[in-house]
Amino acid sequence: ASTPKITDAGDYIFRNTPSGDAYSYYIAEFAYNNLSARKASVLYLNLDNGIDFKDAFMKSFSELGGTILGAESYEPIQADFRAQLTKIKDQNPDVIFLAGQINHGLAVKQAREMNILAQIIGPTTIETPDFITSAGQAAEGVIYSAPEFNKNDPSIKAFEEKYKAKYNK
Repeated sequence: ASTPKITDAGDYIFRNTPSGDAYSYYIAEFAYNNLSARKASVLYLNLDNGIDFKDAFMKSFSELGGTILGAESYEPIQADFRAQLTKIKDQNPDVIFLAGQINHGLAVKQAREMNILAQIIGPTTIETPDFITSAGQAAEGVIYSAPEFNKNDPSIKAFEEKYKAKYNK
């Protein structure tokens, strides 16, 4: 789970993936510094992880000096995003932060069908097998943050060696 709440969930709970706060911070920083985005709109999944990603992005982007034009939620079973996207289109953002991992490819596809040209960005939750299938060509150019995995890192190599020694694979 990527929700920041996992960090403080209890003595017998541990995190094996970075907090969603980190993904949101890095993509906000990238949008502001590398894309020169100053205005952002948000489309987020109305579940804990979507809300947490949204909150972290909005906080980070605002602290950098950007303006949040609005935030629209969607439900897990939703397949039509045109109402939310119409509001976002009217806001004319530089970037759209998409915080979801259910039907988010459909949201991107519909945004492009509506001629919304803003750069779509998001956290690592965009990286799902369904995203490219449902977004199709509209997935081209979407930017998201993801953890770095350097197979040549000495700590990764050491882990691989110990794992292979123990499990013989």
